[in-house]
Amino acid sequence: MSARQPHELLLAAQQSPAANDLVTTLDGQPVTTTLKVAAGTGSQHKNVLELVRTYIDDLQEFGLVTFETRARSEGQHGGGDAEYAVLNEEQSALLLAYMRNSEIVRQFKKALIRDFFNMRRALAAPALPNFADPAAAARAWADEVEARRALASKTAQLEHQVADQAPAVAGLKLIADASGSMCFRDAAATLNMPQHALTDYLVSKGWIYERAGAEGYKAYRARLQALDLRYNTFGYESKTTGERKARQQVRITNKGLTRLAEMIAVEAAERKLAAATPQHQHRLGLDPS
Repeated sequence: MSARQPHELLLAAQQSPAANDLVTTLDGQPVTTTLKVAAGTGSQHKNVLELVRTYIDDLQEFGLVTFETRARSEGQHGGGDAEYAVLNEEQSALLLAYMRNSEIVRQFKKALIRDFFNMRRALAAPALPNFADPAAAARAWADEVEARRALASKTAQLEHQVADQAPAVAGLKLIADASGSMCFRDAAATLNMPQHALTDYLVSKGWIYERAGAEGYKAYRARLQALDLRYNTFGYESKTTGERKARQQVRITNKGLTRLAEMIAVEAAERKLAAATPQHQHRLGLDPS
């Protein structure tokens, strides 16, 4: 049983600016009562209350059913206090489902759904200050000024961050747009990884491949067209015949090196997140599988 005083819900309904015919608020939540249900469906209240007690376990799956009392008027039969139940939207809908499906019940259910909807919308709307009250108006003005200052401060902070990062971003763009290129050894050193790890990575990502009978790696056409890779042709002298020959070497352009750095950084962050997720689930007592 609730410890609320008699008339508390009725007083709350009268004082609530969002109150309507069927729904009021209790502790900030929209509710109705068995009194409203009985009146709206043409039922005796004692029968509606008995229905609540019969299905109390079902109703309390959607929250605790609260019981209130109100003083009977002098003209009411029986004297003393009358008990009624307070129901939230789900509980009232379930209660109506247990009632006989007559036309009056269907019409009341439609009206109740409408009033719950209107109440939720009214509760979600921002409350306007009472501008007739100088103190309330002053507080509202001060809150608005403070909110604007906070927004201006946040905007300035973001602008400073962009300004601080601008030289680095510009530097990366200059590197990416530059016409130079690197061999795999120098590129691996720049990316702080072993040369064999870089070549394996390029093969796995479809940048380069090995062709039977050919020396060195070959570049895929898509990466050449994207200007991530290029061929460098150079001459050399055969150690066996002394003949001058030409050879092509795949090199990574500055644009390609910038793209690789981004790819490697993103994948490293994803691996770190994937490794941390099971640990987080374990700490929460969840099964990571």
